[in-house]
Amino acid sequence: MKKTSIVVLLVALLLIGCGSLEQHNLYDNDRQIEGEGNSYSRSNYSQNVNGNRLYLNIGFMDGMDTIWEYNANSESSVAIDYDISLKSGKAKLVLITPDGDLSTIAEATKAEAFSGSSDISVNKGRYRIKLVTENAKFELNLSASEGELGFD
Repeated sequence: MKKTSIVVLLVALLLIGCGSLEQHNLYDNDRQIEGEGNSYSRSNYSQNVNGNRLYLNIGFMDGMDTIWEYNANSESSVAIDYDISLKSGKAKLVLITPDGDLSTIAEATKAEAFSGSSDISVNKGRYRIKLVTENAKFELNLSASEGELGFD
């Protein structure tokens, strides 16, 4: 019985470790980032969505989550404004087009605070912004003139 318990414990630890490793390896993996799914580990966080503004205060996050989505019916432009205060780790905002093309809107790889804006030209189709992190502690304010903001 004791051997069985030890084997079960070791398998459980291995699976937990592999899950963390998978999330940790997402940061530079464009193929996984462009996919439909989200995968993350996070703790000590709060969020507030107020109209077209999303505020996040994250004590720890490793992985990715879709934080903005817009289904464009025609050609137009969407204004995105952001404030990022990275305390540790890495964080980036990545735009994903309907064709699966990726472009980095903003990225912080060291402790820093900065603001910016981006006008995104859209055609008909679904556009997304993913927040991608690696061992990150940060605050984020994001606003968008169109679309839905949220944090699962």
